Amino acid sequence: GGMHAIGFDADNVFSWGGANTFKLYGPQWGGFSNFTYTDVGNWQSFTIPVGNFFRGEFQHLFFANNHDVANPTANSQFRDIQIFEQA
Repeated sequence: GGMHAIGFDADNVFSWGGANTFKLYGPQWGGFSNFTYTDVGNWQSFTIPVGNFFRGEFQHLFFANNHDVANPTANSQFRDIQIFEQA
């Protein structure tokens, strides 16, 4: 796919490459791309220090997948998502 991402949202309106999006895989521009999935076909772990990128209140955690072709086949899988504050 063009972009596989995770992010936070406050208004329930998604925009690709938004300031609260972390791109994990794909050639499409957008979001913070400091985190890149490199081991295609295998599970990979990420620790994203969200507070280093932005602050604020958010009501939604979202997962995104974009594949701009006539017959999209892109697939994203996420597991063991943990959100926490470090002491």
